[in-house]
Amino acid sequence: AIATALKALPREAVDRFLQKFAVQRIRDLPASKGELARAFVDALVREYSAESVADVDPFGP
Repeated sequence: AIATALKALPREAVDRFLQKFAVQRIRDLPASKGELARAFVDALVREYSAESVADVDPFGP
């Protein structure tokens, strides 16, 4: 579920995730950090979905 959510995000978000948890691959994440990782991914999804809404021109077609 974490990998699926990250795949939908920009590379920048994935890089932030990897850096925060000090891993090179998502599958290297220890199971003990699973809940923290899920919460961080949820925050990233909210952050990046808010950005994409902000990118829409409200006066456009």
